[in-house]
Amino acid sequence: ATHCPQLEFLDARETKVADAGLSAIARQCHNLQHLALCETQVTDASISLIAQHCPKLEHLSLAETQVSDASVSLIAQRCGNLRHLDVRLTSRVTDASIREVVNHCPKLTFLDVGATAEGAITDASLQALGQRCSGLRSLCFRNTRGITAATTVGVGQHCRQLRDLNIAESDAATHTAVKQIAEKCRQIERLCISQPTTNTDPPRAKTILAVAFECRRLKHLEVSLVERPLQ
Repeated sequence: ATHCPQLEFLDARETKVADAGLSAIARQCHNLQHLALCETQVTDASISLIAQHCPKLEHLSLAETQVSDASVSLIAQRCGNLRHLDVRLTSRVTDASIREVVNHCPKLTFLDVGATAEGAITDASLQALGQRCSGLRSLCFRNTRGITAATTVGVGQHCRQLRDLNIAESDAATHTAVKQIAEKCRQIERLCISQPTTNTDPPRAKTILAVAFECRRLKHLEVSLVERPLQ
């Protein structure tokens, strides 16, 4: 880090990088804009230093790390140019920090909160997202409970640039909900949904036809199967 003070891009995904190394980078590389740390050993300690010393940060990937609301909130407050945030598969990131991101980072274009702790991310933060981050282009809350179809539709209506939506295995992935999303969010180009395997639920073909009829810009459709019935 001492030899590369102008560093702007660092991708250390799936490496053994930990707080000691990242803290050194934070103290020396104040121009950092892109930081990918998925599946690493970093914690709030080093991410908080990144927030304090790297105000130009635009891209932050923290999937499958031990970070919590504390450092994510600090990132939001200190890094107002943040455009990309990935906190999927984290267990201590909740509505509290996502609301901070929404309030302080209006340029946000990408948010992935998929498979976070049950009940951690709810309608509360997603409603705020739709109201404040109008430039959002990609949203994923795959395998997340507590976000309804009504809120998802609201995000799509407010965020007219939304092109990529992944709601598979969520409470918003019902036949009725997907049909409503397709009707209201016709600008979608990539959509990931899920359908039940049980025979008592609406046929998968019906849902797919509804999407195909409404989303004329659609380029990518992913339909995964789940065993539990979706109401």
